Amino acid sequence: MLLIRTKIGESKIHGIGLFADEDIPIGTIIWRYFPKLDIALTAKEVEELPKVAQDYIYKHTWLSRKLNKYILSFDDDRFANHSGNPNVCEKIVSKEDEPSVVALSDIKKGEEITFNYQDIDSDHKRKLLPEVKF
Repeated sequence: MLLIRTKIGESKIHGIGLFADEDIPIGTIIWRYFPKLDIALTAKEVEELPKVAQDYIYKHTWLSRKLNKYILSFDDDRFANHSGNPNVCEKIVSKEDEPSVVALSDIKKGEEITFNYQDIDSDHKRKLLPEVKF
């Protein structure tokens, strides 16, 4: 679940994106797995879903290395886009927990929050969309 204020908006990278709605200092934990809200699905559970739901899951989740389950964040985290130069990354804060997501740099209010999908997704079923440079 997101631990910072965000909003979704038009992205120059890909359609809709996730944007900081507050200044975020470097090192801030911005997301943490919260099992009472975030959904964790096994591969078998995903395969049993209708095709349209499977496509949604593969687009908006990642396969957790720790749980070996697809994690669907309950909030707008799913709108964070891919970047080869991301401003957040996965970090293990506690051996008992799923990795958290932390700010790699200071993120200003209004700045798009980006991940490198290949760093956080052990499955890579998510289609990487090309970044648009403006």
